[in-house]
Amino acid sequence: MFPSVSSAGSGAVSVGPSSLLCAGEKGDSVLSAETPLDQEPGQRLLQFLDLSPALSRPQYTSTSSHLSLPCSLLPHISWEQIKARGFRELHWSFIPTTAPVPQRLFSLSAGGPLTWKPDQNKGLQPGTNLKKGDLSLRRNRGGKDDAGEYICALEFENGVTLKRSVHVKLLHIVSSTGKELISGQQLNLTCGLEQALPSDLHLKWFPPKQPTLSDPRPSSPLIIPAVSTADSGKWRCELWQNNTKLTWAEITLEIGECPG
Repeated sequence: MFPSVSSAGSGAVSVGPSSLLCAGEKGDSVLSAETPLDQEPGQRLLQFLDLSPALSRPQYTSTSSHLSLPCSLLPHISWEQIKARGFRELHWSFIPTTAPVPQRLFSLSAGGPLTWKPDQNKGLQPGTNLKKGDLSLRRNRGGKDDAGEYICALEFENGVTLKRSVHVKLLHIVSSTGKELISGQQLNLTCGLEQALPSDLHLKWFPPKQPTLSDPRPSSPLIIPAVSTADSGKWRCELWQNNTKLTWAEITLEIGECPG
């Protein structure tokens, strides 16, 4: 006789010989029925074999800041449990915003050692605790072609695939008047994403040798009518959501004296 299953959310539950598949609003999960309940003999505790919850917002990066792609097994799940449920393959793939053709980044198959095999890895590095369920990828600096969707997928022999998507957006900073200027020239700095900033995000500008501009939330582009040599150095644009800094971008300007 099948065990009774109750769910707080909507979804269909199907029963297989060694696992259950629960298809709900948040995706598929593999359920294991291996742990007996001593309090009620004959019944079994159903454990979700799943990935950690998906992020509620995109990840932001730039060529000045780090790139982080989080993905992990749930804390109570071991690789032994994953393999016992018919693990087939784990892989990361990337779909660029500019050219929506999937690229395989890393893969890990059931037949080999518990080690990532790099494909088109884009210079990304796997997390250091793979044996403890850390499936994340990271890089010290973002790249100009990093925007897009990154997919962490855990596949099983019975056709079930558990997926988590990480949407990455790139913050860029550009000087329309170039990086080398003469004292007295107008400076136009633009900082932003591929699309217009959502209403819950804002920018902060940090000129060289100053903690911030007098107006901490100026619009982009930032216009300085006449720069001086004191404006030489690293300009920093930060992307914020309420009180949380999401990422930053930097540009170095060289401003010389007006000749003659």
